[in-house]
Amino acid sequence: MVFPKHVVRHNFVALNELIKKVTIMRNKEFIRKALFLVLSLFILVKAGAQITVKGQVINGEDNTPFPFVTVYEKGKTNGVVTDGNGQFSISLPTAEAILVASSLGYKSQELPAAAGKELRFVLLPDLINIDEVVVTALGISREKKALSYAVQDVKGEELTKSRQTNAIGLLSGKVAGLQIISAGGALGGSSRVLVRGVSSVLGNNQPLYVIDGTPIDNTQLGSTTTAIGYGEKDYGNTAADINPDDIESMSVLKGASATALYGSRANNGVILITTKKGTNKNKTEISLSTGISLENQLRSSFAPMQKLYGGGASNQQTFNQVVINGQSYNVPAYAIDESWGPKFSGQQVLSWENLYPEDEARYLKTTEWKYPEHDLMYYFKTGVAFDNNISVRGGNEIANYRVSYTNRTATGTTPNSKLSRNNLSASGSLKHKNFIFSSSVNYMNTGVVGRPWTGTSNRNVITQAYSWGQNQVDYKELSNYKRPDGSQRLWNVTSWDNLKAKYIDNPYWASYTSYSDENRDRVYGNAGVEWNIAKGLKATAKVHGDVYTYSVEDRIAVYSRTTSMYSEKVQRFQEFNYEAMLHYNTALKNFTLNAFIGTNLMHQRRNINNGETQGGLIIPEYYNLSNATSVLTTDKTYRKEIRSLLGNVSLGWKSMLFADATFRNDWSSTLPANENSYFYPSFSGSFIFTELEPVKAVSWLNFGKVRLGWAQVGNDTDPYSLSRTYEYKNSSFGGVPNYGLDIILNNAHLKPELTNSVEAGIELKLLNNRVGLDLTYYNNLTKNQIMQVPLAASSGYTSQWMNAGEISNKGLEVVLNVVPVQTANFQWEATFNWSKNNNKVEKLNDQLKTLQIASSFVALHATVGKPYGELMGYNYVFDSEGNKVVAANGVYAKTAQTEGLGSVLPDWLGGVRNSFRYKNFDAGFLIDVRKGGYFYSITQQYGMYSGTLEETAANGIRENGLVLEGVQGTVAYNADGSYTVTNTRPNDKNVSAFEWGRSHSSGVQAQNVFKSDYVKLREITAGYTVPRLGDTAVKDVRFSVFANNVWTIWKANKNFDPDFTQSSGNIQGLDGGNIPSPITYGFNISAKF
Repeated sequence: MVFPKHVVRHNFVALNELIKKVTIMRNKEFIRKALFLVLSLFILVKAGAQITVKGQVINGEDNTPFPFVTVYEKGKTNGVVTDGNGQFSISLPTAEAILVASSLGYKSQELPAAAGKELRFVLLPDLINIDEVVVTALGISREKKALSYAVQDVKGEELTKSRQTNAIGLLSGKVAGLQIISAGGALGGSSRVLVRGVSSVLGNNQPLYVIDGTPIDNTQLGSTTTAIGYGEKDYGNTAADINPDDIESMSVLKGASATALYGSRANNGVILITTKKGTNKNKTEISLSTGISLENQLRSSFAPMQKLYGGGASNQQTFNQVVINGQSYNVPAYAIDESWGPKFSGQQVLSWENLYPEDEARYLKTTEWKYPEHDLMYYFKTGVAFDNNISVRGGNEIANYRVSYTNRTATGTTPNSKLSRNNLSASGSLKHKNFIFSSSVNYMNTGVVGRPWTGTSNRNVITQAYSWGQNQVDYKELSNYKRPDGSQRLWNVTSWDNLKAKYIDNPYWASYTSYSDENRDRVYGNAGVEWNIAKGLKATAKVHGDVYTYSVEDRIAVYSRTTSMYSEKVQRFQEFNYEAMLHYNTALKNFTLNAFIGTNLMHQRRNINNGETQGGLIIPEYYNLSNATSVLTTDKTYRKEIRSLLGNVSLGWKSMLFADATFRNDWSSTLPANENSYFYPSFSGSFIFTELEPVKAVSWLNFGKVRLGWAQVGNDTDPYSLSRTYEYKNSSFGGVPNYGLDIILNNAHLKPELTNSVEAGIELKLLNNRVGLDLTYYNNLTKNQIMQVPLAASSGYTSQWMNAGEISNKGLEVVLNVVPVQTANFQWEATFNWSKNNNKVEKLNDQLKTLQIASSFVALHATVGKPYGELMGYNYVFDSEGNKVVAANGVYAKTAQTEGLGSVLPDWLGGVRNSFRYKNFDAGFLIDVRKGGYFYSITQQYGMYSGTLEETAANGIRENGLVLEGVQGTVAYNADGSYTVTNTRPNDKNVSAFEWGRSHSSGVQAQNVFKSDYVKLREITAGYTVPRLGDTAVKDVRFSVFANNVWTIWKANKNFDPDFTQSSGNIQGLDGGNIPSPITYGFNISAKF
């Protein structure tokens, strides 16, 4: 008989221990030999009575073999580990033994042994894992149960189940307290991210992004002009460079206690990204994935256009008559950019497409006056994106590595828009004696051509259609945009015999001839060494770098409506962080201690070089700065340095009580020498009350923790805000260049901003960890706001940098995890996120009660006593009963002064994610909810003004006019802007549709303000994992499908998608002809070898 090696080895170990005890007696050699003979016979008898049980362990997540799982006899030390195919073989003393299979992060499973029968274990994830390890500040991994502040993380596989150009947008609805708004229809456009509201009046409110310990820049590349809804392009922000295929997990650090160690830039939270690394399993693993996704604009996302009337002005009922070559024609108002013209009744007209002599078949022929067969939706095409990734990783206990390459090519939904992105990353580590050397480097190149125009530009297709459009225009006809002489073919000509553009360009001309071409090369990463000096004591040193060059070439072609031009803009950025840390960890009886102290030096430099032609291009289609009579240039350089000293002490007692204290002191180069040092500490603690003996007896309560923390975080300002300096004014006098002072007065006495934060929370795990609840309350107050305060015009300046103002954010976050059903073959998990943030501008300065953040068609203000980002415009006049007052001309009366029309910030946010698994199939969906907040629609303002929107022709109002709901009365306005309303009576004044539409631009601006509430089906995913076929090299083959932005289930206004942005900055809530977010759907295939 052949006995299993581990059985004999186990019994001989026990035998040897017994022999050692006996050998203290006399006659050692005789007794040892005798005992050895007797006990060896006993071993053979016992071994012969054992049974051998074989089986396999399966990973319940994807139904694949589960290697390296511990399988052991319950209550004994007898155990084995599964091999690479999840197989095991174990010897047991009797057939009545119980076997247990366990692996970290999975629920253990018990099965009774059965001789001659193979066992099959299926391990399911421990979805609410009490001992979960998360990555915290400075990349330090800690047990989640020991943390005294709120952290939420999302695993990398959740981010790659569906695809987006910007990985940050994939977090939408998945993290409590995190608001994400994406540009949507703009290829590679901006993402606005807020963690627990707005804390700075004019400063940066975006979180800090940290990848493997490296802070990366997230500059907004668009201009203020874009953000306020004027004509420009949304060039996005640089966080879009993050590659989702390389992400292992993303953790959102929300409170000041969690982020204090990162310094002033983490004042608004931290999005901590951990990338995938090599393995120490003595094998090489190759991963491949490929996918395709499609994008389409849905008609339901666009405001309905009226289909009854065509181009014309002032309720024009008839056409002008023109005689050409002896023939009389009905001629539409080509030069009018409105749709108040004649009704569609099948009339024959000399349409714009009949005016071009080169089209001999149709020249001076008539066409039917009707709503077009190919309206605005024809302009948008199906966008297609291809994603391919290959990665190789491997290693052993000494060294490991991972190399990854990802390519994404995409075309947008607008003509001539395309994106190409290449990401190459490499990371590795090497152990040598007491040292560990590690490095990570990432290179990416992004090219974008033809971003769509935004805002009120005469090249933005949305503005053209709604604000300055004629509803009879056929967009298929417009697609033939160029004439033989190189000029554009368009509907908005000056007259039938003058074919130059009057107000707007052909949108296809704008896309194919007046487009931008961008390129961004970026490298970021780190290199470091870890020295294990002694047990529990180690020193680390690292250098982190982020370097990129961003260039954009923009153009407006000759023959366009506005002056032709060509521009080149180049932005070069580099940031290096040098850090050194000394760590000490120890455990003494019931106590644990983790501490470190370190220093950091951050050096940042940014160069901006712009050149733009003046006076038009000399040679058409030759785009070079030399192709003009003059060039306007701008060159700017910014430098910044922060020196820091930081440290942390974490204490634990009996895995029950935990206390943390951190400190950081920064010395910033952007603050005055005597005020450039700012110290900010944090203190927090947590108590796991389920470790108490009486509580352990409560069977339905698996885990319970309360936590409390206080922290203070400082913040500095931008470079060159202290001293008055002269700048070149791009002009000269007598050949001598002109220099002058800036219109903003600097301040040599600035102090750092300070945020005080209090956070409290409770975590519960119930019903065998099937229910998890995390409640967090926070109270943040940011004071000494650094902002521009207006000055009197007599000072010669418009404003001055000052410390003024306070903003508070108080809120509640709720995360609820539930596993309603969990069996060996089926699992249903639901996660609910809900957060409410109450934002308030507590004060500005003694003289200032409101501060203008931006101004376009309405203004955006910070007003004392109200939430940040209040829209300011002319409101309705109301009587004492709350009725709207109608003026004598039949339209609504407006206030004498602008008033607050609502804040752009939401009242609360929510998300519900459901995940299902049945054997090898999995599926899930995410619902995203926003309640509260307002936005101003420039599209509504001008769509009503121009008569393009459905409301301007509904219910026969073009013929009959309408009577607005409200009352008439006498309005007396007071000098302070208040008013009284008397002599009210029901309104019976009829007003024409034309005058009512016009009033949306010249009258009450509140008519164009809408609630931002919505409920969206944000994401759907489904997949199938192919079971491994025998002992093959291919494993983990997976097919999946997905869809993003699937369905707006409900929104508070019927016309416009409230989920939009044109900037990642503070200017929000201004809809300037935004292209709605398209629906995206596609499939992925992945495999590992």
